[in-house]
Amino acid sequence: MKKSLLFALIFLMLLFMFPSLSVKGAKEGLLLWFNTIIPTLFPFILMTNILRELDGIRIFQKLFGRFTQKLFKTSVNSGYPIIAGFLCGYPMGAKTVSDTYEGGSITLAEANYLLTFCNNPSPMFIINYIILTNLKDPHLILPFFIIIYLSTYFNAKIQYIAFRREDASRWFKPKNMITTAECDEDKSGFFDRCILDSFELLCKIGGYLMLFSILNQYILSLPMLNEIHKIMISGLFEQTTGLAMLVQGPLDMTMKIVLSIFITCFGGLAIAAQTYSVIHNQGLSIGKYLIGKTLHSLIASILAFLYVQFIY
Repeated sequence: MKKSLLFALIFLMLLFMFPSLSVKGAKEGLLLWFNTIIPTLFPFILMTNILRELDGIRIFQKLFGRFTQKLFKTSVNSGYPIIAGFLCGYPMGAKTVSDTYEGGSITLAEANYLLTFCNNPSPMFIINYIILTNLKDPHLILPFFIIIYLSTYFNAKIQYIAFRREDASRWFKPKNMITTAECDEDKSGFFDRCILDSFELLCKIGGYLMLFSILNQYILSLPMLNEIHKIMISGLFEQTTGLAMLVQGPLDMTMKIVLSIFITCFGGLAIAAQTYSVIHNQGLSIGKYLIGKTLHSLIASILAFLYVQFIY
């Protein structure tokens, strides 16, 4: 509590000391939220909420549960959060893991394991923003997908060994299973609830995005940082801004590809904060999530380096 109060006081002082930087960062975060995050995430968040309300998650579990079980050594109930995490983008993978655990379909150990590899950038973000808008090379689409998803698989294999060793006795024993009676509750007004829940999550994401955009502006204004330092720090704070700065920087194309992969897979501290906002009520571990994302980004960077050295 004292640490939070200290941070709040320091942040308030910075707002008064550097008002122009604060306004610039807030504007950039707000525009990014309005122009990119809302149109990209809102349909997925809404459909996820509707599926949850109408018990459509069971369909995903039946369709993909056995496949993901064999691929990632999970229970069949993890099929939906894994698929959502690969298709819907940050932080929807984390949200679906949290919802599945809250519903009693998976254990705490399995939920923390899922967090380490199934909260990923969406395919649309990779194609439209990273490759077409920033790198401007359509030929990178297939290599990027192979590198990002292959490194996700390798990361999951490593995380599985660690988690099984830590909590093997409770791995596939959910606290309770959702019964049909529970799923047949009154669904009147469910669509309104889905919309309101979707915008509640989007507002959380927007708030964190603006906060980290402001902090990013303070850091970028430090005179002792060179261009490379600014790119890396910006990417670690907020991936979208970092990726935009990266392609405009002095690095050659091969390094831009490797660093783009690293920043994309890590997601940045802004994504980590958004993830924390959707998992902390269920007691899931943000520390284990960050370890998983760091390992994922390192594996992906190694694969990207091999790609640019021998294939690109």
